[in-house]
Amino acid sequence: MATIVKLKHSHHHAILLGAGYGQYSSARPGAFFGDAFPVEKNGSSEMVAVSSADGKILWCESSELVVVSVDGQTPAQLLAPYFE
Repeated sequence: MATIVKLKHSHHHAILLGAGYGQYSSARPGAFFGDAFPVEKNGSSEMVAVSSADGKILWCESSELVVVSVDGQTPAQLLAPYFE
């Protein structure tokens, strides 16, 4: 079975393939003091690989997805025993 997700903005459904986490950092010499005070940029990216109905692999930000079902059951159905 599979995990089915829905893209929030387009409302299209896709199959969840996997998740990835990336970090980046870059630096360039500053305008006035060069390497003494470089301009630095850094951050992170939480991306999820999904497959569309035609088999194309797409990368989406994890915050843009909602889980619809896991192995044919909704998240509420799967978690119900833990809330009783």
